[in-house]
Amino acid sequence: MIRLLVAALALALAQEQTEPARRFARAVELQRSGALKEAEAEYRALLAASPGHAEAQANLGAVLMRLDRYDEAVAAYEAALRLAPGLTPVLLNLGIAHYRKGEFDRAVAALKSFLERSPGNLQATQLAGLALVELGRDAEAAEYLRRAAAQAEDAGTLYALGLACLRLRSAELGGVIERLKHVAGGEAHAHLLGGLAHLDRSEFRDAVRELEVARALNHDLPRLHYSLGLGYLRLGRSAQALAS
Repeated sequence: MIRLLVAALALALAQEQTEPARRFARAVELQRSGALKEAEAEYRALLAASPGHAEAQANLGAVLMRLDRYDEAVAAYEAALRLAPGLTPVLLNLGIAHYRKGEFDRAVAALKSFLERSPGNLQATQLAGLALVELGRDAEAAEYLRRAAAQAEDAGTLYALGLACLRLRSAELGGVIERLKHVAGGEAHAHLLGGLAHLDRSEFRDAVRELEVARALNHDLPRLHYSLGLGYLRLGRSAQALAS
């Protein structure tokens, strides 16, 4: 009888210990299949029973990110890091969440912490540079963006690098514009940067010419219409300025 009781107790303990693992596996399966609401519910149920489950907190953050609920995602990632500071990938995800919230200073802090542990990571290097551009910390941004562009040239990285160079009055700008012309989708960005450089030098006719080419290539570029409107205004073309 005693042996039977011990065996029953051992079985109950084993089932109790494996239940969080089963629930976690179920939540991961739902997450991978795209059933995000169901995955969220499963992770939250698991965390209610096992609040110290760091991986569940981290995965809950990823689910919330995909649902565009960035405040909650940040809270989940921060909770995961409190439970398990060694979960290095969570720092990258936290940086991305802050970036999407427009909290660029916090994004930079998280991404720098991640890069201390995973130096050379392209995504983190690129995103840190973009966040620093948004903060106007152009010299620092240029360092990150140069490293990112050395690993993989793309229009977004080179455009941000060019914008930083423009603000810094760096002679590097011309080279960045030339590089942009030779990457996919980069030609429009190259003309936009050229137009911005002409505006900066009060060369309004040249600025408008470059910006109109950029508009013809890609109507949706950031800063394009405002800059073109400013150029038109300086040339006395008020109707076109208002339209832009």
